[in-house]
Amino acid sequence: MEDQKSRRLHCNECGRLTNHTILHEVTDHWSDAIEIGENREESIEGGGTYSTVKCLGCDTISYLTETWFSEETEPNGRPIVNTKRYPPSMARRHPEWFTNLLSLPLEIREFLGEIYVALQNGTLRLCALGIRALIEQTMVAKVGDAGTLGANINAFLNAGYVAQQDYKLFREKVVGLGDAAMHRGYTPASEDIHTLLDITEALIASIYVHPHRAARMGKDMPSRARKKK
Repeated sequence: MEDQKSRRLHCNECGRLTNHTILHEVTDHWSDAIEIGENREESIEGGGTYSTVKCLGCDTISYLTETWFSEETEPNGRPIVNTKRYPPSMARRHPEWFTNLLSLPLEIREFLGEIYVALQNGTLRLCALGIRALIEQTMVAKVGDAGTLGANINAFLNAGYVAQQDYKLFREKVVGLGDAAMHRGYTPASEDIHTLLDITEALIASIYVHPHRAARMGKDMPSRARKKK
């Protein structure tokens, strides 16, 4: 039996470059002639390779396309190869509790999932808007809706969900960056989105993850023996 070809590709599940087996591969090539003047034609062409690949580390299967077009070239004249993966390569790994913790509310999980997809596809403004919406949803879920964003923030902070020394950070950065994207057309840098997600994931974990896990800690721990009088 002929050995299957393999190549190094990023794996979303493993979170790194791994060896992938090419399960199936199809290539195509096309050419056409276009009129560029009276009695003059110019040939254009293109093609691609379409592959189903499987990670040799975790067996995850994905679809890879690599296409080119003769009119899109590098400075040296070589065609530019446009590579796409389905699903797209993750720009960020999910927290381990994202899929494993049943106590995480469905709406919070859905918000986070959509933010990760937006980040995968490079839509940074949508990421900022999604994070702002997630924060507001979390605030309303924990302290109710006071009618305005400012009132909700005040109630959330007063309830102790954010440390006092982080009040300014929460108002100006965590909420403020989403406001800038929504109202002033601001597109944040990728690094800023990752920092914002670090803060947001930590906040979600402190509200929903840690209390749930802490409640299960030490159930079999022996109680202190009472001192005899």
